[in-house]
Amino acid sequence: MKRLGVLDSRGAGARKRGRLEPRRRPSLDGKATREDELGLGFVNLKVWRPRLPGPIDLLVLHFDGCRSSRQCYDVLVERGLSAHLMIDRDGTIYQALDLQTACAFHAGQANARSIGVEMCNPELPERNDPKDPRPVGALEVTNAGAAGCRRAVLGFYPRQVDAAIALARAISNLFHIPLVLPKATSLTSTAGVTRGFDPRVAQGKFRGICGHYHLKASKIDPGVSLWQPMRDAGFGVG
Repeated sequence: MKRLGVLDSRGAGARKRGRLEPRRRPSLDGKATREDELGLGFVNLKVWRPRLPGPIDLLVLHFDGCRSSRQCYDVLVERGLSAHLMIDRDGTIYQALDLQTACAFHAGQANARSIGVEMCNPELPERNDPKDPRPVGALEVTNAGAAGCRRAVLGFYPRQVDAAIALARAISNLFHIPLVLPKATSLTSTAGVTRGFDPRVAQGKFRGICGHYHLKASKIDPGVSLWQPMRDAGFGVG
């Protein structure tokens, strides 16, 4: 699989005869690359809509519950959903929609002002790959309740964390989204970041980077394991 240029505003190519044709595009390092011939683009599917005029001020991180971005793509299409970007298990970043003009269906009422990123993570420890094991830790998202908060979940590979941090910085440069995470307002926090639903984020009173669980009380993704590495990389809270 080839790394796509996440800064390319054209989306993921043109659909022809039932599949996406490869297209040359710039990558983050400025070198031209080719898209996977199988295609991971939503461009010609009815799982997004044009963005209406307005600010883009929120980057929403998800985990996909899948073993690969290819599987994630198929699941999203089946459910009538989409995301702008996907980070695969090896750290490859795929751009599936235009960041500026496409409104992806990934975060409910926040779709209009957000960019959505699906990070490959099969979530359940029994789905861990024994040949390339992920870290395992407690979920710690209070939306799951006391028992659910303590259950074990898979984390992200370091290469995925590095890709997420680089991607957040690139998107921040493009859209001036602050490199800030939702600040905890109680002792229930990880790296100073709130571990549950945050009304400020859901009501549009926060600009920055958040998890899906910050927007909806029924969600738990992407867990909390990304927050400390992001804080270590210089991201703030607010």
